[in-house]
Amino acid sequence: MKKLLIALLLLINSTLFGQIETQINGWNALITLPADYNTTTIKYPTLIFFPGLGEVGTDFNKLRLHGVHAYIASGGQIPNFIVISLQPPTAYPIESSTNTRIATLKQLYRIDPLRVNLTGLSHGGWICSTFVTGDTLGGTFYSSQINTVITVQGVTPSDNQPYPQLFANFRGRGYLCFEQRQDYRGGINIVNYINSLYPNKAQFILTNFSNGGHCCWNQFYGGQGVQPAAFALDGIKQNIYEWLITKNSLGTTSIGDTTSSTTRNRAIEFYSDRDFIYLKLSKQTNWILYNSVGQVIERGLKKVGSSKIAITNLQSGLYYLKTEFKTYKIVK
Repeated sequence: MKKLLIALLLLINSTLFGQIETQINGWNALITLPADYNTTTIKYPTLIFFPGLGEVGTDFNKLRLHGVHAYIASGGQIPNFIVISLQPPTAYPIESSTNTRIATLKQLYRIDPLRVNLTGLSHGGWICSTFVTGDTLGGTFYSSQINTVITVQGVTPSDNQPYPQLFANFRGRGYLCFEQRQDYRGGINIVNYINSLYPNKAQFILTNFSNGGHCCWNQFYGGQGVQPAAFALDGIKQNIYEWLITKNSLGTTSIGDTTSSTTRNRAIEFYSDRDFIYLKLSKQTNWILYNSVGQVIERGLKKVGSSKIAITNLQSGLYYLKTEFKTYKIVK
């Protein structure tokens, strides 16, 4: 049955610039897989792009005009990411339609469910925003699937009421909102509301390319021979892809290693996402979680086996988990 599903849904027509042309439940999709995809079994962080109103329809080539696949077509890369551009055949799809396509993509490709990221320009930005503010009839928020959102001059999602209060549903690691100076999209209202609940999670970036109108997509995404511009994101000058890679990191070893690498690797396995720190221990250890200025957040003892530490309620920022074997850096 699964093979039949793949045969029906993954209809590959051609490949251009390493891009797979296919259909996902009736929507056109361009998909670029990591270079090592066929030689590994791991799951990858994924960026899903939604196009503007002028690129809605059934013409694959329109997905290459602007956005992430325009960048890839001109030689750009997003290392170790699955990159997908989805083209709705009609404008302003309801959230459940978008959710169906994302669910199918997860079945067909090795997408890390904890590192799904959305981006879109204009109409596509609206799709991203409404998706992370919408919920199913059962009360499960679609936003729980999403790690980061990047909207570029997105249509104001005020048709999802109450606006902007529904953005309380978004609990991912970051929300970037780009708006041109003369475009008046009201994105600052979204960013301020998110930050009032989850400080420093959202950023508003006001730009003035070509006098600040509704334009200039390659300045943000790259493409047509233009490199994506760098912005002050999280206090660092970087483009959206560099920011995205940082926000999808799995946590890195930092300081305080006290044993040999062989002993450390046997003793502890570490992974973190926006809600939990996951540990798999072959040796018991005391642990301390503290913030970037050394204040202790929590401490405890973890026994042998798999366990987790909740960080859902922590503000976005830099934290350290110190164990008896080594100390980990965590970016939330």
